[in-house]
Amino acid sequence: MTVLCINGLFNLRFLISSLQQIVPFIAHPNIWARYGSVGFIMAAASQLDDIDALCYIAPVVQPFLKYNNILELDNKHHLFYFTPSTKDYTTLSGELTYSSEKIDELKGSSGGHRRTKSDSGTESRSVVVFDKPPSLVRVEQTTCMENLQSLLNHKKELYKKDMQGMDKGYLYYPFYQAPASWAPKGQLVAHIHDHLQAVNKIKVIPDSTYFVSFSDDSTTKIWDVNKMEGLHVINKPRLVYSQQGGKIKTGCYCMGNQSIVAASSNGTIHAFNIDREPNSKQKALKAKDVLRWELDPSLHGSVVEMTEMTCGGQNVLAFVTTKGHLCGLDLRTPNLAWDLENDPRHGLMLSMALDPFQNWIALGTSLGYHIVWDMRFQLPICNWKHEGHGRPYVHRIQQLSSHPNQLQTVLSAASDIYGTHDNELHQLHQTFQSIVVHLLSDNDSNVKRAFLTHSAEKLCTFFGAQKGKTIT
Repeated sequence: MTVLCINGLFNLRFLISSLQQIVPFIAHPNIWARYGSVGFIMAAASQLDDIDALCYIAPVVQPFLKYNNILELDNKHHLFYFTPSTKDYTTLSGELTYSSEKIDELKGSSGGHRRTKSDSGTESRSVVVFDKPPSLVRVEQTTCMENLQSLLNHKKELYKKDMQGMDKGYLYYPFYQAPASWAPKGQLVAHIHDHLQAVNKIKVIPDSTYFVSFSDDSTTKIWDVNKMEGLHVINKPRLVYSQQGGKIKTGCYCMGNQSIVAASSNGTIHAFNIDREPNSKQKALKAKDVLRWELDPSLHGSVVEMTEMTCGGQNVLAFVTTKGHLCGLDLRTPNLAWDLENDPRHGLMLSMALDPFQNWIALGTSLGYHIVWDMRFQLPICNWKHEGHGRPYVHRIQQLSSHPNQLQTVLSAASDIYGTHDNELHQLHQTFQSIVVHLLSDNDSNVKRAFLTHSAEKLCTFFGAQKGKTIT
């Protein structure tokens, strides 16, 4: 059968069925049966291409192998590398470590082999046996396995704390603990006058000194905090992207904080990578590998808010539109990954928040509704309306944020037309809020938007005032 297989007289179906019957003979007690089965397997592999060999032969042979590695050798002489050497390397190295002085001593009295001449004129060989065997070279063990083991122990400890936190209803994150005496100084560091129109969104890139601003002047600009030189100096951005057009309403970072995504009012979405110019002395940034998408204005409208999701190693851009659609865009494909439609009676989508485990997305509307979508099944699981606490007018959900430590918890910032603001903490499995912070507007300032930030121990709410004032 091996000769027939080498001559190519078997078709693929018969060859695969024969392999399934012959491969178990690799473990046969008879050595000739084992040799014959191995020869047929090699002949079959020579008749198939690489893909067919890995798909049909490797899964059948794998259970009978001692090691899991399957290598393809182009030269048969490479098989001699797997034969054991005639002498152990460590023993040979140990013998070579003897100094020349000890070798001279061995020549004098303790030689390993010496010849003596007998009375009959014949030479006889006497063998001298050493009392101690030659010392072996001590091989230093590398620290790679030790570092790997310490890393595994650290990951196990973090996983253990996460599991304990899930039982108690919160997550464990190694937040930086600020000193107890620390407080914001309220000191103005620098002025930024580069934008010609309103700035709609600012995103801080994690683990860096950069932040991104999206403006109505059709530009997306990247700033470096370390380059802010003061109040009396015109601060310039490190990168300006102005190829999109329209009013840039929102954006985010993705691809491991190496790419920036911007959404415009004309329905376009642009994504570009941040690259440093190698020949520039000031290490200037430039935009490269620009990707472009365009939404249907009649169906989706424009993007209101967006964030990045990592689904099984895939980078998916989740965003909400003015027509009430919750969409997912795979950055590797030109089409939408999913398109979910909200009830238009809930109002215009204004904000969104993503679960730390990326299981659900919470949306806030202009009519005060909170809507939660389960992204595993792409179904709405619950919705509730802002109560207003005795006030009949409508509250707009300006900002949403997921709680850093407590699972299934959403931080909500709402405002009404009279300048009253409520900040609430909602449990998804309950229909009422557990914490309510109620603030009245200042007469000298018209509060336009509320932002939520959180830390490990404190929840802070900041309100941006229109006339230059800030209420904390």
